[in-house]
Amino acid sequence: MLAVIAGRATAQASVTVEVAKDIKQASELLDQWNGGNDRLLRARVIVDRVLQAHPDYAEVHRLQARLLLSEGFRSRRNYLPGTLEAAARSVDRAITLAPDDPENHLLRARIHRLESQWAKGEAVLLKAEQAGADPAWVAIQRGDILDDQGRWGEAAVYYRQVLASTKATKAQRDAASSGMLAYYNLSGQLDDAERVYRAQIKDDPAFAWSYGNYAAWLLCWREDVDAALVQARKARALMDYGHARMVETAALYDRWSAHVLASRQVQADEAWQQAQAISGGDASDPALLLKEVCGGPVVLRALQAMRISGKGFRIGPADAVMLAADRAPEAVPGIFVMRVQASGRSGNGLYLNSEKDYRDQRNLSVHLLPKAQEELRRLYKQEPDTLFNGMVIQVIGHAQRTKIDFLANGQPTGSFYYQTHVVVGAADKIEVLENVPSR
Repeated sequence: MLAVIAGRATAQASVTVEVAKDIKQASELLDQWNGGNDRLLRARVIVDRVLQAHPDYAEVHRLQARLLLSEGFRSRRNYLPGTLEAAARSVDRAITLAPDDPENHLLRARIHRLESQWAKGEAVLLKAEQAGADPAWVAIQRGDILDDQGRWGEAAVYYRQVLASTKATKAQRDAASSGMLAYYNLSGQLDDAERVYRAQIKDDPAFAWSYGNYAAWLLCWREDVDAALVQARKARALMDYGHARMVETAALYDRWSAHVLASRQVQADEAWQQAQAISGGDASDPALLLKEVCGGPVVLRALQAMRISGKGFRIGPADAVMLAADRAPEAVPGIFVMRVQASGRSGNGLYLNSEKDYRDQRNLSVHLLPKAQEELRRLYKQEPDTLFNGMVIQVIGHAQRTKIDFLANGQPTGSFYYQTHVVVGAADKIEVLENVPSR
């Protein structure tokens, strides 16, 4: 065992001089990455070359993990499928090769956080701290873990520690300022949040992401479509990158929704066409895109406009189940269409099922809450399960994967399966598309 450890240590030392220049260049490319492909492509060439020549060098595995995160990044907490798993494997290899390097543990803690494994992230962060990690980065990571759990006030304590420190670097102060944004937004201090965005733009007016992030905030928190479009277009003028296009498209969809709901057909068509032009004519769903960028009231407006106009996706049971599984634990907004093949009650809830067996993994269950049931009884003078039996229905809502435990004597057995539910709280969210029962 001692020989193995000694061999690893020798591997780290023997290649340091040889690859130091390459490692430094690749690290700087990642530090300077602004969302474009050029720096990532150059970093990829370097990392692949060093990995092939020195597969037991820990630092290149950490760089590989950082590069994978950048390559798979979509928006703040969204990554391409498989990105986090691949990055975790790379940094785990770096930790195996250099277990005392605090930078490896800091990156592993970050990946645990992105995977919503907060307890594991905190445990690894303690290892980084014990290994001598920079206290400012530890505080920022600890704040990020709390922020992701919705503990914004506690997170702000750590971010403020960094901002108050005279030893914090510009990168650390920028990270702490960005971390404060959730606290400002959710505590209603929107003017303070806006000052952070404006300061970031003033500090580096050529950095496209500052405009794109400000645009998303204007759309999602101020609900100011016009201002959001101005900033998104400034971002794209500097660099035509994916997130800025997403935000501009989302803003145009929100404008489209408002026009549809106000029966302004000409203006609605214009906004729709502008959104489609940015996406190159590719099919896109307003509600799904607005959920990814913002969430909140803008998604509901889009769903209502989609129902009125007929635009956007109509999601069947199979796609609903897959989307909900892919985005779990988050819910997926949409207009869901299915034939009711069975129904059942649990407590005071009524479930309309797309499959005859509600335990079928392909099943989509529409869960009617008591308020919706009572409204439907008043409207149609019959029980909702009788009303919808065999009918093709259209439902506005959110599909979410739900864990169902198997019970024995009223206690969980440890075995479970998943169902996919769309919860309906009001009668106006469900309607019959086809009045002929299936045979």
